[in-house]
Amino acid sequence: MASYDPQVMVHVPSLEVAHASVFENPSFDQVLSKFRALASKYGQNNTYGLALVHRHAEVSPGHRLMDFKQTLQPFPLNDTADNLHGAPIRAKSLALTAGGWKPYEYELGSPDLPQQDFFADVQALLEQNGSEGLHVGLRRYSPSDPEELEITESGGVSVKIPWNSVVSPSPGYKTTFWAFPSEDGGEMRNYKCSCRDTGSSTNSNHNHIDCN
Repeated sequence: MASYDPQVMVHVPSLEVAHASVFENPSFDQVLSKFRALASKYGQNNTYGLALVHRHAEVSPGHRLMDFKQTLQPFPLNDTADNLHGAPIRAKSLALTAGGWKPYEYELGSPDLPQQDFFADVQALLEQNGSEGLHVGLRRYSPSDPEELEITESGGVSVKIPWNSVVSPSPGYKTTFWAFPSEDGGEMRNYKCSCRDTGSSTNSNHNHIDCN
């Protein structure tokens, strides 16, 4: 897997642009069906799902978006670092670029063996369906991940709140994640986003809803 390239974040679009690229694409349902088959074939259905590649916050030079389970935030980390205070880090979210798969969000965890055949087949699938205008990538997940409301505050720090604690979530959900965990019999699981007047090209912060 490629090392971190800060230029990837420069080209990550707003939620609105990314969402339109998917829901205005008439072949996206076929993409989901074929991705489900690939994830099952390679045994990756409990590890990776398709994710809407969209902007959470501006990321300054010398920082990366780090997912700490309860927060997602720009964190000071140089471009070549492979650990945080001695703890290994690995790619959480991957975007498909002209140079192949590039990570743009990270989490704590030991890197596992690259699933090159799986990545190659997903890349081919997306390229066959207009990857240049389709803002979809791969995101690591666990079937045990809880339902969450992820709220991006000023400064780009996203706080994750248990979904069952939220009394009145913001309206206007946009689906941002599609996975097919085996524990659900391979049925599709969606995570979603909801924006107020944020997540646009003029304001990079937005409310991010993760719903199983």
